[in-house]
This record gives sequence, structure tokens and C-alpha cells, in this order.
Amino acid sequence: ADEHGSIWGSSGFGQTIFRFDPHTGAAWNSQVVTFNSGEVYGVVPVGERVFLSCYSGGDHVVYDPRQEWNQIDNVNPRTLEAVAPALIRPAAKSVLGPDGHVWSGWMAGYGTYGGGLSRVDVDTLQVRTWYDPVPEQAIMGLAACDRHLYFITGNGANGLLPRSVPLCFVVWSPEGTIVWQRQFAAGVSLHALAVAASFVVVAVDSRLEVFASGEQAFVGSVELQSPCYYLGRLGPD
Repeated sequence: ADEHGSIWGSSGFGQTIFRFDPHTGAAWNSQVVTFNSGEVYGVVPVGERVFLSCYSGGDHVVYDPRQEWNQIDNVNPRTLEAVAPALIRPAAKSVLGPDGHVWSGWMAGYGTYGGGLSRVDVDTLQVRTWYDPVPEQAIMGLAACDRHLYFITGNGANGLLPRSVPLCFVVWSPEGTIVWQRQFAAGVSLHALAVAASFVVVAVDSRLEVFASGEQAFVGSVELQSPCYYLGRLGPD
């Protein structure tokens, strides 16, 4: 949701975005957002603009709905610096980081195990990239609190079979370094994560594990009847 209460989103296998106003019922659908395939994974409204991350060109895109649509001339929406060919699929989507900039988590290019993080400076629109913070593992989930970012890794790759390797939960600083990391046993799957108050909830196999950000430690778990593949936070607390 943006600061006006409108909902922004995208559709699987689409190259478009949409906006919906739940107060009036007004809806709008875009044309394609970028030349390079443009399947939008990450959507983050910041102020009056919307920042996007896209497969398969590894693109970052910024759109200002106050301005006339002119994607053909790369004016609005505007495609920024790409992270391809090293990174192409923003599987972890995008979040607003504690530094006020937009972060995305990526899978490596076809035929390569690996992943990375990118940050778009919302003021200068410059892009910075960190490749393979966990060597040869894709980043499959991304969340943020007011101090750190958090991500989980995956064992898959574009065009390659998944591997049985120890996956990781990582606490990441907005300066671009690993603050804390836990490696799980090989064969354990990490599905999703979300920040709630001072905790990070991580879906691990068929349970939820709770990480206390202040203590930098996992402090509890909740057993489930089946795996959870999505976690979302309702409200600020």
C-alpha cells in the first residue's frame, strides 16, 4: 500500500502492474514496464513513486504515477541499472530497508547456483549490488526492521536441479555486511520470513521459528501441521 491507501501489485507471468483504491473501487492497469521481459516480482511504493524489481533482465524500475506514461523512451517508468547477467530473478521480492532505500533479493543467472542483494538509492536512483553473500545460494526471502535486513537462502537455481545443502538465515546490515548467521542442517527447507515487532518469524519445514532481533538468537518455535509458504505482518506492531 502507498501513503494514500492505494494497493499496488503485479501478476505472475505478466509484464504489468496495477493500482487499486479500496475506498473508491477505482482500478488501473499499466502497459509493460520494461523492455527486458519485465515480470514484476517486487513492488515498493516510496513517497509518490513506485519501485519495481523485474525478471528476467534483472531490472530495477521506478514509476511516478503523477507523470505521463512514457515507457518507450525510458522516461516513466524508467529502467535503472540492471543486475543481470549475474542476477536475474528477484525471488525474494523487494522491501523498504531501514536506511530508507529499496532492497531486493535475487537468484543468479541461468545455469549458476548463487544469488545476491541489490539496493536502489531512492534519492539518486543509483544501484549497488552484493553478489553471493552466502556462496552459491539464492536469496529466497527478504524482510526488514528499523535496524537490519533479514534473508533466507534456497537450494535452487535457474535451469538447474535443487541441491541438498545447508541453508541459512542471515541478519544483514544496511551497510552491506553480515551481522549474524545461522546455518541449518542439510535437507531442512526455509520457506518464508516476516518481521513482527522485535521478532523475525521464519517458516522452517513444518514449524515457525522465532528470532529475537534484540538478543540475536532464536528463542522459540511453533509446530505446524504442514509447511507454511507465506508470512505477512498485519499492522505496525
